[in-house]
Amino acid sequence: MANNVGVTSTSLSRTIGNTTTITDVSTITMLTGYADVGCMLFDSTGTMGVCTSFTRDLQDNPSYVFRTCSLNTEIDIQSILSQSY
Repeated sequence: MANNVGVTSTSLSRTIGNTTTITDVSTITMLTGYADVGCMLFDSTGTMGVCTSFTRDLQDNPSYVFRTCSLNTEIDIQSILSQSY
């Protein structure tokens, strides 16, 4: 498995362990390597997901499933600090 890293304009799930399916490859920009199983993908909030499944339909359109592995804690901290207690 290569160290494939990319970014996406699609929002990944904000719950660790949940999955997000991406079928529109135009939302993925690879920084290194190519999108495939094991690929690490970051969304605009810094949430990271790892590709756990990659398939193609009968028309050869890809479908990627990314499992959320980590969140950008900087965003969570700002949200927590802005709450009223």
